[in-house]
Amino acid sequence: MAVIAQTIGLKDPSGEALIDWLKQLNIKINLPSNLGALQVNASHIEKLADLAIKDPCHGSNERPVTRDDFVQIYKKAIAGA
Repeated sequence: MAVIAQTIGLKDPSGEALIDWLKQLNIKINLPSNLGALQVNASHIEKLADLAIKDPCHGSNERPVTRDDFVQIYKKAIAGA
């Protein structure tokens, strides 16, 4: 992330600076900060986790991700954690 921060010209080329920049960009272009803002709720999590496991990109993830990992990720994404 630090390389990306440096590449886009942030004065502080760190991962934290990139995250802050992305948050501000999302606000600027009016993107919601969590899935809950898009009416995604707990009843959708199981289906989303199934879709994520079946996604062809899943196999090329640098770190192994289980279905339960996806469930936890979606729970946090709905709440905005």
